[in-house]
Amino acid sequence: MLFPDLKSLFATTAATSGIIQFLSGVPVCKGFVDTGTTGESEPTTFVAGLLSSSLWLLYGIAISDTSTIIVNSIGVLLQFSYVVTYYIYAIRKSQVLKYMSVFIVVLLLTLLYLYFDTNPDRKRYHMGLLCTFVTIMFFAAPLMTLHKVIRSRSTRSLPFPIILMTFLSSVQWLIYGTLLGDPFMKIVNVIGTLLSAFQLSLFVIYRDQPVQAE
Repeated sequence: MLFPDLKSLFATTAATSGIIQFLSGVPVCKGFVDTGTTGESEPTTFVAGLLSSSLWLLYGIAISDTSTIIVNSIGVLLQFSYVVTYYIYAIRKSQVLKYMSVFIVVLLLTLLYLYFDTNPDRKRYHMGLLCTFVTIMFFAAPLMTLHKVIRSRSTRSLPFPIILMTFLSSVQWLIYGTLLGDPFMKIVNVIGTLLSAFQLSLFVIYRDQPVQAE
């Protein structure tokens, strides 16, 4: 009886932390609105987040897991709104359109695959692999500005709220994936925990460094 209760508990906590993680983009986008520009931030975090949420939603449907479906349905809506906000205030709008074109192509190809493949076990396996790959890209997206962080000795190009909540959410989903016995959830969240922990360490390393002028 204890195991089902524990599984139910972490289904709730993982879902809650996942939703909070998605909401962590709100203060980042508020910064765009307040300053009227996206500054040094990259659109990859938001577009990769949108693609990751979309694919995990499809995976949740494939494995019939309610928590995964609910969280990622909310995630798709929020991440899409972040991409739109980023685009409005983007310095290089063509870059956003390029990434969104890739998102549309990948999503359409995935939907076509799911439609034509009639083997449910094979579909779940391939979707799991794809979700794992794309989510690792999402976790690593902030590292695209790593050279800026090291050169300027400043973490202002890194979205701290998103990285912090990614770390906390990854830990929760790692535990839930372990309880479910889902290898893809376990693998992707081990990597997510490690990558986000590394990114958080940069805020400690450079916390007392002066911000260089533009």
